[in-house]
Amino acid sequence: MNLLLLATGVPEPVRDALVASLHVTADALPGLDRQAAWRSDGPDVVVAAVPTDGQAAHPRRYAEHGEDEVVLYDGTPVSTDPAVLGHRAESLARSWDRLEDVLEGRYAVARVRPRRGGAELLVDPLGMQQVYALRLGDGLALSTSAGVLARVAGPAGLDLEAAADLAALAWVGQDRTLHPRVRVLPAGARVVRRPGQPAQVRPGDVVVRALQDARRAPRGLRDDAVREAAASVAGLVRTAGTTYPEVTLGLTAGRDSRVLVALLRHGGVKARHYTYGAPEDTDVRVAGLVADALGLAHAPLDEDVEGVVRCWDGAVDGLLARADGLATLRHLGTPLEAAPGTLPVRLSGSGGETARAIYATPGLVLGGGAAAGPVRRHLQDLLLRVSAGVATEAAREHGRRRAAGYLDAARDAGLGPFDAMELAYVDDRVRRWASSVDRAVLHGVDVLSPLATRPWLRAGYALRPDQRYAAALHRAAVGVLDPELLALPMGAPWPRPQPYAAALEVGARRAAGRLKDRARRALGRDAHRGKLWRHAQRARWFEQVLPQVRATCLDRTSSPLWSVVDRPALERLLAPSTPPEERLRRLDPVLDVVTLFTAEERLVPTWGA
Repeated sequence: MNLLLLATGVPEPVRDALVASLHVTADALPGLDRQAAWRSDGPDVVVAAVPTDGQAAHPRRYAEHGEDEVVLYDGTPVSTDPAVLGHRAESLARSWDRLEDVLEGRYAVARVRPRRGGAELLVDPLGMQQVYALRLGDGLALSTSAGVLARVAGPAGLDLEAAADLAALAWVGQDRTLHPRVRVLPAGARVVRRPGQPAQVRPGDVVVRALQDARRAPRGLRDDAVREAAASVAGLVRTAGTTYPEVTLGLTAGRDSRVLVALLRHGGVKARHYTYGAPEDTDVRVAGLVADALGLAHAPLDEDVEGVVRCWDGAVDGLLARADGLATLRHLGTPLEAAPGTLPVRLSGSGGETARAIYATPGLVLGGGAAAGPVRRHLQDLLLRVSAGVATEAAREHGRRRAAGYLDAARDAGLGPFDAMELAYVDDRVRRWASSVDRAVLHGVDVLSPLATRPWLRAGYALRPDQRYAAALHRAAVGVLDPELLALPMGAPWPRPQPYAAALEVGARRAAGRLKDRARRALGRDAHRGKLWRHAQRARWFEQVLPQVRATCLDRTSSPLWSVVDRPALERLLAPSTPPEERLRRLDPVLDVVTLFTAEERLVPTWGA
């Protein structure tokens, strides 16, 4: 874990302000050692970093400082080439020209030449290590913390387009942040600044190219392709397991988790497993059965409800500092903190849904997803369902345009409507939502997402839509890596081998699950079962901090946020007279908009201060 800042072509007073802002952010984040901060200046370049202390970071080497160049990184780069050590900056420096081809994982890698000027920065192919950018005339400042840049960007109100995203979709999409001048670099970006020239940003195109390649070739599940993808991803996990002293995995009852267990066991990697939930939760129950059968180290974890209530201000400030307001208060109380003096690598299943057509429906799958109209309506309904009753109609219309924009992007790239759902999922849900949530809830932990890598992405997109929807790649990969896992309990059985029958089966199961969840919420009972357990835990602490929440939101009568938040609806939901059961039904979208008012109250005053 590192905190990175790269500024090029900016005046010296601005460079000094950026480094000071870096120190402020470092002080607010757990595990970083401000005493280890270092800085290198040149004619028009400053590079600075605040790494985890050396003992915890071992064997990582975040920076290589030579006579003519400095190379440093943040994140968890893992190389497909044994000759390139992704966790060692000196190895990255020697292999700079090959890094885009051989590195996977979440990372930002920078190379600067302080004496001559000029700099480069690479972002991982799916953009999961978010890098934020601030244009300063012809200069450019880049950081892995939006807050570092926002303090220097100057006074501003919340970006209302980003606020509309958060109110309508539950995450901030595309290149927006809450500060109107701070943006997010695209996935796979390469930033190049040559002496005397403005910085140029070249976006990556991994997802589009993978979908285009899949359309040009016969689609289907091929044994050789499965073995190749499984071997490639297993190699990455094995490398991580032999490099880092501690690996952890959130074990659930789902398919992504089962693939990750297969990858660990195939590579002989020992890991600590944990599961959030109550004892009767499906994830906890199934994870315990799997751990017992395989002899895995496993522990259930509980939500820290009392900790949130006891230290409300500190909990909120911590989440805002870690995720720059881009992850909502839904994620309070679910921290995974590393033990002091350690920096483990946590395997995440983020991205696994790229091989499961997670945004699709049986009707779209069986119809081939060829008609733009049904796909557009489905995508809009899917992305906006979380905000009904809390976001204004203007915010929801913004969300509809955001969803429809993916069909335009797919068409412009020569792709079909079905592919638009994949673009939406990877760009917003994986790149923006998952990355921000991980930063919010994983304290002092590095993250590696083996299923958000090019080998898995390409193998998933090579399937027919019906095969993708039925998780055919997941099942086949587990069969190749560790067949024993196919016979162990799961939250839902593996779909049938017949793809179209499996698609109908999966669709019916998902629909039944949604109906069951709605019925439980409507009846106000059984809220501690299944996925509703976490929802109920949030409700417990929310009811206890309701007076503070009311003051934060409703006292801001002149806030521009009321253009995206339905005030009468929010007043009704936050009223002390409203039954907690009714509040529970809309709790997630309420927490999303409370995040906005909290950011306006606590983050905005720091911008330009």
